[in-house]
Amino acid sequence: MAGCTQETNDISDGLLSVPMTKEVKQKVSDITEKIAWHPAFAAAAGIEFRHEKGLKLIPEYNLSKEPLRIDLYILDEGDEPIRNEVGKIFRRFNIIEYKSPQDELSIDDLF
Repeated sequence: MAGCTQETNDISDGLLSVPMTKEVKQKVSDITEKIAWHPAFAAAAGIEFRHEKGLKLIPEYNLSKEPLRIDLYILDEGDEPIRNEVGKIFRRFNIIEYKSPQDELSIDDLF
């Protein structure tokens, strides 16, 4: 299993150990930045709210004809109250901005 040892600050998979030089750290950072987290986030939101009949989740919703998009638009189309703990704070129109697993999801990400 890959990991980073605290003593040497190296990346190791048990067979090969790579020193965490500035270049290696940059490559790891570049790879992490290029991962598309939004589809996984939208899927997780779909699982979280799967029992809420009135919610319509629209991932990567286009705000205009230009490529400007929001991460997740949640439209509450139901008449029943939302039972989910997170969903209880929702209004009719909800926008969630999410960047990556390192970006903790908080109330500040909900518009």
